[in-house]
Amino acid sequence: MIFTIEPGIYVAAEKASVELHREPYDPQAALDLAYLEGAAEAKRITEERKDAAESFTHTVPEEYLGMGVRIEDDVLVTEGGVENLSRGVPVDPDEIEVLAGEGSVVARGS
Repeated sequence: MIFTIEPGIYVAAEKASVELHREPYDPQAALDLAYLEGAAEAKRITEERKDAAESFTHTVPEEYLGMGVRIEDDVLVTEGGVENLSRGVPVDPDEIEVLAGEGSVVARGS
């Protein structure tokens, strides 16, 4: 199997703060709730719990507004192990800018 793993964070240019909730999220409990109560009721209950949870506001530093960062890896999983297929692709911003400025093209395997 091949999986793409692509964590990312995107900060809206117009949103200088974000409200965060301290309620822990348990993915299995969310699935169980949806199974037992149905999707619509589970969503209502989840929103109700979020509204009741302690929250705080995080102010985003101005230099991060409008910024996005995503790192993507393609990973091959076999019975023999795991191989990161994108291991040789540059991730350093300076390296990427040099490549983009040169109009470089990454050759695809045949």
